[in-house]
Amino acid sequence: MWLLVMFIFVPLTFFKCFGDYNAAENINVFLFGLQNFEFVDLTQSFGNNYWNCKRYETERYLNVCINDCHGTEIDANYNNTDMFDKEKTVGNISLKNLVVPLIIADISDKVNGNENFVLYKEHLDYFLNNYFGDITQPCLMVFKFGWSEYFIDRRKYCGIQDDNKTRNYPGVSEEVAQWITSSYKNIVGVGVDLPTLDPGGYIDTLPATRTLINAGVYVLKNVKLDMYLPEASCTALVAPPKVGDVGSLPLRLIAICPKSRMQKPQILLHHL
Repeated sequence: MWLLVMFIFVPLTFFKCFGDYNAAENINVFLFGLQNFEFVDLTQSFGNNYWNCKRYETERYLNVCINDCHGTEIDANYNNTDMFDKEKTVGNISLKNLVVPLIIADISDKVNGNENFVLYKEHLDYFLNNYFGDITQPCLMVFKFGWSEYFIDRRKYCGIQDDNKTRNYPGVSEEVAQWITSSYKNIVGVGVDLPTLDPGGYIDTLPATRTLINAGVYVLKNVKLDMYLPEASCTALVAPPKVGDVGSLPLRLIAICPKSRMQKPQILLHHL
């Protein structure tokens, strides 16, 4: 099924959103010219020996440890709460919203390793004219905080404080979440390279996450972004298992990018 989606739907989506090309012609280019594309795994692995581990099991097959601090995960609803809406589950997300153009908003220079950083709309002014105005198709927006580099340091990545209860790491403000849901209806998913979309201090309330989910926008956590990706040239394959009545699940996240865009642009320094 996923191979069919990959080889037919992906090229149509990619070329329709990011270039003025003849779609039929470029399906052939894609099918017979895969050497021109690079497949990038944006998935962090799950395991069994992590801090504050909560085991996720099915009756026969799946027995792994799930925790906000490891493993790439998708949220489409609130698990185990009175607010759970059975219509908004991971399994009910439309395929057209799982194979979409990928936009990377790299704010790592602004964050600069600051665990107290909170992303507000003002931080994204530089991005507005370049990309936000051109979002006319369903797209996945991923904010790169630069936090993937700390993934092997569990206490740093999870923001675990000395009391082993308090969490402190950067995140997205409710203001940005409200702005996305009110102004950019074609953003169908928002991801971060963090344990949660919200800053660590808001882990009990998750206002930004709730704003997006209430608007039908799914959230990706622990996205693996320890490499360069172009800001707007890749297609995302968001591939969670189809499990009924579940609001959050592990997933495999893959980016398909043109090799010609995989080199980070050089910054030229001019000496006066």
